[in-house]
Amino acid sequence: MGQRQSIRISQMVLTLGPGAILESREGPRVILQNGLQLPPGISLEDLKLASPELETLLPRLLGAGGGASIRIFQVPGAGIVENPLWKTKPFPEWHLCVNHQILYREQCPECQKEGRPRWHRRKEAVRFVLACPAGHLDDVNWDMLVHRGHPSHQPSGYYIWESKGTSLSDIQIICPACNRRRSLGEAYGESWPCSGRFPEREGQGQPPYRSRCEQRAYILQRQASNLRIPEIVSLFTVPPLFTSIHQVIRKLVQQLTPGVAQVLLVSPDGALQRGNLERTLDSLVKEGYLKAPERDELLGSPDAEIVRALRDVLEYSPPSDLASLLSQEFRAFLRGTREGIPPIRDPALSSRVLLEVKPGLVRPYPPFRVAPVSRLRLVTVQIGYRRNVGPVLEQSQRPDLVDISIQDQKGNRWFPGYESTGEGLFITLADTAENGWAQPLLGTAASRWMEAYRNPDAYDQGLFRDVEQRVELHPYFVAWHTFSHLLIRALSVDSGYSAPSIRERVYLEEARDGRVRGGVLIYTTSRGGDGSLGGLLVLANTFDRILERVREMARSCSADPLCQEHDFVPGKAVFGAACHACCLISETSCEHRNYWLDRSVLLETGWL
Repeated sequence: MGQRQSIRISQMVLTLGPGAILESREGPRVILQNGLQLPPGISLEDLKLASPELETLLPRLLGAGGGASIRIFQVPGAGIVENPLWKTKPFPEWHLCVNHQILYREQCPECQKEGRPRWHRRKEAVRFVLACPAGHLDDVNWDMLVHRGHPSHQPSGYYIWESKGTSLSDIQIICPACNRRRSLGEAYGESWPCSGRFPEREGQGQPPYRSRCEQRAYILQRQASNLRIPEIVSLFTVPPLFTSIHQVIRKLVQQLTPGVAQVLLVSPDGALQRGNLERTLDSLVKEGYLKAPERDELLGSPDAEIVRALRDVLEYSPPSDLASLLSQEFRAFLRGTREGIPPIRDPALSSRVLLEVKPGLVRPYPPFRVAPVSRLRLVTVQIGYRRNVGPVLEQSQRPDLVDISIQDQKGNRWFPGYESTGEGLFITLADTAENGWAQPLLGTAASRWMEAYRNPDAYDQGLFRDVEQRVELHPYFVAWHTFSHLLIRALSVDSGYSAPSIRERVYLEEARDGRVRGGVLIYTTSRGGDGSLGGLLVLANTFDRILERVREMARSCSADPLCQEHDFVPGKAVFGAACHACCLISETSCEHRNYWLDRSVLLETGWL
């Protein structure tokens, strides 16, 4: 029985997941797709995360028909499920004996001859694996690597690992039977037949299953960042379903159907039929569809609030495309800076809201307006992963999205996710008669980005957040995105948060006449708490000092003049004047992989 190893819930969704290689105490292991082990009496239904927007969006992103089959479950962890377990299996299977420099699958022949006990044998898993753009992953076929193009023989089960330097070309793999040798550096740059293996779809102790694959595979290091790139989707909870009461009522309506819920719970004159509500909730708790605290919270709410929330749930139909959902978020934050969220300051309601903006705390810092978001809820889900291997990026192609869902007995596909709460700062341009709308940018750098934006063939659609939109190439988006990165670096100095713990959400809307408006939400979230400690919120009162630091970072970089003179090239580059010394931030903070950045465009806006 292998040892358990604890990992964070967010880590399981953001960086790991099925198909990922986990560096455990017992060596590298691949996380199995169907390896989730729940205690008796607990099912995926009990872990379901409520997000009507994601439930509507995911079938479209995944190309699946019938949205009811796509669901999200909260990745179990301490405090959610007692003793959860996600099974793994050893991978890769080949090891390197440190004592004798022998590459072997089962056991080192020299250690066996010397009679060394297993605990005295120094070994480590080989750090090279074979992967293809279709998502397949396997051990390197060392027999083919050594004997490629030459007559082979019965594999001996081990090879000599001869290393005379630090580079790959200094490593020779030698067959002990025929003494044929091959440089690992030479083999590393070649393509190989793909075995069609998905090790995460195999059970513990089961032999490898290999199928046909027409793609070519490539040798990579097992810890390479491009070996497995998670596909992450996250959305905020915004009006109209922005309270915990809305979330409970939505679960109730899903079990009763909308028509039955309306007739059963509300009388013809619009009054709440509380007796029917109590009996229905008790039944749903008994059947396991609701939790007792959810029932008690709903029953403890005023009748008028319950009826209003029921009406919101029945009337709400979320958009099915990502662009509209992001626009819905952006407009909710814009409206919140003027009217507040919730617009009515009801003490009984404020304890239940999942998004809160107080207009009285909004501060003007021309040309910007800074609105503290004192409470927000984010649902994040991993829908698959891609292996960016081989020449796919050079050929502007996108690797296949590998399915990581768990299918239950009813045919529902469950994707791992988590819910987090936190706080943030929403920054946009100050209100004007045009309600934030601005004319297109004029300038040399902006013109180059606009050229790429207007050319639909300049980049592969897979590079963008929304495959049906290309707003990231718009110069105003580049300006806001660059401003966001500089702001995160500046905020990390004053807020007490490390830069990787602060995240961004960049918004942009374009009118038919060419005018645009945008903004950025800088936020931090954590699971299991009711928001954070206000480290970002208090900075709204001293934002002028932070803006001054952003101005300095935008105007000069320690890598100048090389950085400043790096011009964006439409169709070939993904950023302009930006580098690690000024604009690039942690991959966990940026939603766009540190693409679409250019200090030159930001300076042309005149904001700074």
